[in-house]
Amino acid sequence: MNTINSNSEAQKNKSGHPSPLRRGAGGEVKGSSFYRDALRNALLTIILATLLFACGKKDQSDEALLWEYYKGFTYAPELFDSLSRLAKEPSTKLFFSGLKCFEKYSQDEKLDCYDSAFNIFSDLQKHFPENYLGHLGMGLLMTEKGMMVGDKIYFDSAVRFYENAHRANPAHAATYYYRGRNEYNRDKNAVNENAIRFLDTATQLKPDFFKAAERSARFLSHYLDLAIVSANKNPLAEVASVNDLEQKFNATFPQAKDRVRYLFAQSLSIDPSWYETYQDIASAHHVYSAKERLDFLQKGIAIARKKKSKDSLQLIKSLANLYYFDLVDYEKARNEYGHWISQHGNATDYINLAWCQHFLGQPEAVPYLMQQAVKKDNSGKACFEYALFYKEQDRYGDALTQLDEALKKEGRNSAQTIVGNIERAKILELMGRKNDARLLLNEIIKTGLDTEEVQKAGVLAEVLSKR
Repeated sequence: MNTINSNSEAQKNKSGHPSPLRRGAGGEVKGSSFYRDALRNALLTIILATLLFACGKKDQSDEALLWEYYKGFTYAPELFDSLSRLAKEPSTKLFFSGLKCFEKYSQDEKLDCYDSAFNIFSDLQKHFPENYLGHLGMGLLMTEKGMMVGDKIYFDSAVRFYENAHRANPAHAATYYYRGRNEYNRDKNAVNENAIRFLDTATQLKPDFFKAAERSARFLSHYLDLAIVSANKNPLAEVASVNDLEQKFNATFPQAKDRVRYLFAQSLSIDPSWYETYQDIASAHHVYSAKERLDFLQKGIAIARKKKSKDSLQLIKSLANLYYFDLVDYEKARNEYGHWISQHGNATDYINLAWCQHFLGQPEAVPYLMQQAVKKDNSGKACFEYALFYKEQDRYGDALTQLDEALKKEGRNSAQTIVGNIERAKILELMGRKNDARLLLNEIIKTGLDTEEVQKAGVLAEVLSKR
C-alpha cells in the first residue's frame, strides 16, 4: 500500500475554506486560534461531564465512546487520555492515543505530531488488521494532510485506507462520512457525486448522525452553486449548452433544492444549537429566499447569545453580508459590520464597510477603511476596490495609482490582472486618452487567451473604435 510520511514533503500553504470552525475531524477548515480556543474552553466542561457520566455506566461500550468523537465535537487533545482510560479494548485505546496526536497536528500543524499519529495508526493496522479503526485513523490523517498542503496525492492515499475500513466494517456510518468529506475536499471546485453518495449512505446507516446530514446539505448546496454559476458565467454561451449543464446536474441530483432543505431540517432537528448550520443555510442562496436566510441567521444569533457564546460574532458577519449583498440595506449592513470588524475584520469586510459608507453618502469615511483593507490584503483586491472608489469620485489619477498597486500584486495575464487592465482602459477613456485605452485593450486581446475577460476586452475595444 502506498502510504505517505510527513518527512517526505515539506509543509505547503493551506488553501482557504468557507467555515471558521471545526467539529472534530469533521470540519473542512481550522479557524483562527480565537475560535478554536473559545470552542475548546466552552466544550471542556461539557465533555468532562459526558466522560464522568460514561464512567458511571457499567455497560458503556467502546463504540459509544467512539461516537463521542465521530459525532463531531472538537476535543482538546488531552481529553483523549480520559477516553482511552474508559475504553475496554486495546485497539480502541490505541486509536484514541492516535487521535490525540492527530488533533494536536490538526490544531497546531506540528510535523512531529503528524509522525506520532502516523506511527500509532500504523501499529494499529499491524496488530489489529481486521479492525477498521487503524484504517480509519490513517484515512483521517491523509485527508487532513491533503487539506493542509493542497496535494491530491494525500486524498488518493486516504481513499485506500477508507476502502480498507469499509471492508473491515461494511456498515459503519463514520467511515462513509469521512470518505465523503475526503471526496469533497479533493477538489471543491468540481461537482463530485461520490461525496454526496457516501454522506447520504452515512445518514441512512445512522439517521441521527448530525454531521453527515449537515455536511451533505452544505456540499450539495455548494455543488448547486457551482452548477448555476458554470451555466451562467459565459454570456456568449449558447442556450442549449447551458440547458445541457443544468439537465446533467438535475439528473445527477434530482430535486437538489428540496434535498438540501430536507437535510438541513434533519440536522437542525438533531442539534439545533450548532451555529454552523445557520451559517450554511445563510450561504444557500439558491435554495432559501433572503427572508428565510435572515430568519435563520437571527435565530442562530439569538441561540448563541443566550448561551453567551462568541460564535454569534461569525453569524453577525454573515448577517452583515446578507444585508449588504442580498437585501441591499447598507444602513443595517454597516451596523452589523461594525459589530464584527473591530476585532475580527478581514480585507473584504473593510472593503464592504467602505462601500456602505459610500452608498450612504459618507465618502469621507472611505479612505481610512480602504487603507485598512490594503494593510490586510496580500492580493491586489483591496487596491482594485480603492481604485473603483476614486473612479466614482472622478479622481482618475488616484484611481490609476491604486490600479498600479493592484497590478503589481497580480500575476501576469491572470484573470484579475486582465480585469484590472480593462478597468484601466475605461479610466483612460474618461481622461480623454482613447488611443492609450485602445492600445491597452489590444494588448489584452493579443494574449490569445480564451477567457471571459479577454472576450470583454474585445467587446470594449470594438465599442471604443466606434466612438
